[in-house]
Amino acid sequence: MNRKVSVIRRGQFPDSSADNLSYWLSRPSGERIAAVEELRRTTYSLIHGSAFPRMLKIAKVLKRGDE
Repeated sequence: MNRKVSVIRRGQFPDSSADNLSYWLSRPSGERIAAVEELRRTTYSLIHGSAFPRMLKIAKVLKRGDE
């Protein structure tokens, strides 16, 4: 995963909630999703003290009853 560090100085980022909302609505959906994912992973790591676990990949073959 590529990580990008952005330095945001006072005045470059909206301070009020309305400005914050309009800023994020102006960003592409992929960037908004990436920001949420980064916050989710960071929060999980802070709470659980470990890296974020991966989802289990389980596949099961089922037979239909009429075969």
